[in-house]
Order: sequence, then C-alpha cells, then structure tokens
Amino acid sequence: MFEWKLEIDVYRAHDQSPSCHGIVGALGLLRLVDHLYHENNPRRVKGERFRDHVDWNEKHFEEDIVSICSAIFIHNLDARWFQGAKIDPRVAPLACLLKLCDALQDWGRHSESDSDGIPAEEYGIDVVNNKVIYRAPVDREDRIKLELSETLKGVNSFIEINPKGSRG
Repeated sequence: MFEWKLEIDVYRAHDQSPSCHGIVGALGLLRLVDHLYHENNPRRVKGERFRDHVDWNEKHFEEDIVSICSAIFIHNLDARWFQGAKIDPRVAPLACLLKLCDALQDWGRHSESDSDGIPAEEYGIDVVNNKVIYRAPVDREDRIKLELSETLKGVNSFIEINPKGSRG
C-alpha cells in the first residue's frame, strides 16, 4: 500500500475491524500463500524456482501476492481510511476494481431468500466510449456516488451512475 501512496494504518484497521471480510480474507490468503512459498522456496530465492510447474520465485510473492492481498485488505474499508489519499486506478488497478465492485453491489436485491428485494431489472451496466455506465435505483444512487468519490481517485473519468437518459 506504501507504493500506492495510501496512508492506511493496517494495524489500526485490523484492530478496529477484526472481522471485516476483506481484512480476514487478505490475511488468510497471505498466510496460506506464504506457507506454500516457505515449503517450495524456503530460502526465498529471487529467481526461477520451478516445482511442479509453478515458479516459486520470491519476486512474485513480493510484487504480486502482497499486492493482491493488499487490494483485498482495503476493498471493504470505509471512506475514513482514504482521507489522506484515494485509490488511484493507474497505480493500483486491482484495488480500484475491487472497491468499485464492492460499491456497486447491492445486498438489497431481489433473491430467492429476499423476494421483497429490488428486482434485477432496476440495475444495468454498460460500457460506452471507454466509460462504465451504471444504472441503479435512485434511492441507492447517492450512496454509491459518495462511496466512489471518497475512495477512488478520478472516478468520474471512468464511471457514471444514472446519467441522463439511462433510466427507462
């Protein structure tokens, strides 16, 4: 996260939200993959270390696995954690994608277990001129826009929520 210029105190975030699915998932995945690297590259050698058709190069762990787990860790954090700096999609594309998906999902949708939820027809997504166009129920619009604007840098350059003419 340091490379992404985010000023998130991960220890404090964990202490304040120890059961957050993003934090738990990220730390669990990091521990599991770290264990696999320890078994397959115990000296943590940077360079090709193939075993069973998998390259256990320590460079992959440091550059890819840690980045993936960091993106998972922060995707569910609320806006207060991004007051110092927002997620920049050019620097942290996976973190941006996870945060975007988390903001756009809606637990109040109609489902087998919630027949009173909002029907799927109230939602829509498209890409027009390299921009994501997302349609959501009007009562959800402000919450989505606020979450995205508080956490993602330059969000208006790549997504529009309920632009004029997008509602049926």
